[in-house]
Amino acid sequence: MKKLLIILFVLCSATFGQKSKLIISVSGELGIDVADVLMDGISYGLKNNDKYQILINDRQFKETLKKEWQKGNISDDRIITLAQNAGADYLCFTKIKSVKGLKGKQVTASVYDLATMSYTDQMGMETIEGDFSNLKHLTEVILDVVDDMLGTSSKSSNVSSYGKTFKDSRDGKQYKIVKIGTQTWMAENLNYNASGSKCYNNDPAYCQKYGRLYDWETAKSACPNGWHLPSKAEWEVLRTLVGGKETAGKYLKSASGWSNFQVESGNGTDAYGFSALPGGCGYSNGSCGLIGFSGTWWSSSEYSASNAYHITMFYEGNGLYINKGDKSLLFSVRCLKD
Repeated sequence: MKKLLIILFVLCSATFGQKSKLIISVSGELGIDVADVLMDGISYGLKNNDKYQILINDRQFKETLKKEWQKGNISDDRIITLAQNAGADYLCFTKIKSVKGLKGKQVTASVYDLATMSYTDQMGMETIEGDFSNLKHLTEVILDVVDDMLGTSSKSSNVSSYGKTFKDSRDGKQYKIVKIGTQTWMAENLNYNASGSKCYNNDPAYCQKYGRLYDWETAKSACPNGWHLPSKAEWEVLRTLVGGKETAGKYLKSASGWSNFQVESGNGTDAYGFSALPGGCGYSNGSCGLIGFSGTWWSSSEYSASNAYHITMFYEGNGLYINKGDKSLLFSVRCLKD
């Protein structure tokens, strides 16, 4: 079957705070006929789910979207406009895509607040093995994504980290967390005042925004109980999941704050809620640099007696690079759940 890009919507009411109107958009490598069947499957699933109530299942609305797509008008901005015109409060971007190096497809979801015109929360990916011939399974996966996104899932084995936080018992600081694939990450840089760690330029305001900077020995034991400094291999898993070496940075970088001489044009899409910030780096002599321009995070993997692997994203370009550096350098830390 010829693969086409098609975008379809279901308008429903869900428990998102109060009963707000939520539009779910489904996009991916689907033939038109397959997408129509999938649309009907999702509608049926929502109608028979006591958490949701279908308000509109308008064939004309679907046909309008098809025509818009055929004209090439279906951009994210256009989808947002159509959702506003439909009277929705929130838009759920649900996207299906292939991931190079992995079998099957993956579903991602994020919530767009149409009142404030901003992403409110995002979640990670659910893998779909094989093709789209099993529509029942695909529909169940998308329903699970919606359930997880809204925090209404009853499946304890499939509870998403969407919208959740972790409290570090050592100092009471709270961190947003995000699930990407099977990994659960802190969605903020660690800001635990371990001995030897520093704020950029010794300014506490930088710690508040970017977290603290750590040398490698300190970084290895800085994460709280139940969390750890990710290995080089674990960073590579994340990089592969979000598109690979040349594009992963685009999707992991925060949507603001990446600048070159105060001009913010190096921002990412933050498509997975990882919210990587350019916290710069520090040196053993106390000097610092590159804040706003690059972010670098330690891995737990050693390269040699004096060097260890670290991960870097830059203002310029979309890549996520794994390099090695002196263990005395001061870099940021992201903790991964055990």
